[in-house]
Amino acid sequence: MQAIHLKNQAAQARRTGTALNLLARQLTDLSDADNKILQRAAIILASQGSKVSREAAIAKRKEEAQTKAITKATIEVTRFIEAWTTETLLDKVALICANRFGLDQLRDYLATKKPDELDWYINEMARTAKRDLISDAAYQLAVYDKSIVAVMEHARQQLEKYRTSRSTQDLVDEYQIRMSK
Repeated sequence: MQAIHLKNQAAQARRTGTALNLLARQLTDLSDADNKILQRAAIILASQGSKVSREAAIAKRKEEAQTKAITKATIEVTRFIEAWTTETLLDKVALICANRFGLDQLRDYLATKKPDELDWYINEMARTAKRDLISDAAYQLAVYDKSIVAVMEHARQQLEKYRTSRSTQDLVDEYQIRMSK
């Protein structure tokens, strides 16, 4: 995004410089001093346009490299996360909570749902949590240059924290009772 903005600024500076040159040539009643001022301003704008254009090219290369790094990291992270089991209700609830949706938020959100809808909502939220976790982990790998082992270990620890929590188990028990009615 930054590269596009820089490219637009460079083009605007060059256009303005061209317009000033054209004005300096067309306005015949200008004094030599005023004409030189316009030409000097046009030169300054042209050089700034070139400078910003180079910065835009550098920014574009960085953005492309970052996009490639995120794509590569997404592939690596997907292999790890897709291996995580989400067979049981406990696994799904733990995954949802580990991905920025705390127990209280989940309880409040699902309290408004009908018992026959709970299974669908939990499955959908678990799929979304997995997808978001992949994106977040890939971004951390690419942007913050963290190792995949460190990122995935942190995510696994978060998941285990919720999976082994008594509060999570209580919430799962509550949902199983509601879904069986």
